[in-house]
Amino acid sequence: MQKKLIAAAVAGALVAPAAMADGHGVAVSGSIRTGVEYTGDDWQVADNFSRLRFKASSDLGNGQSAYMNYEFRVNSAQGSIVTGPVTPSVCPTWASKAIGVH
Repeated sequence: MQKKLIAAAVAGALVAPAAMADGHGVAVSGSIRTGVEYTGDDWQVADNFSRLRFKASSDLGNGQSAYMNYEFRVNSAQGSIVTGPVTPSVCPTWASKAIGVH
């Protein structure tokens, strides 16, 4: 199940630029940092803090906008997901104050 989720996220990353062309939508990005380690006489697949991120923003009108950033760690060696902070915010064009966990 986890590998299907990772595959779907990678596929989403390929179509995200088209969805963001009008300034609305969700952008998917991240990094896959997987390597192979050799220790003694043993080979292992190792994860080096792979990440997956979803970002969205929308113009609320009247000089204000809202955005969301959700980033979490993906352990590509084990196929597991570790949740991370969500940062929602509403801000005027003259200031940027994030509300939430940073």
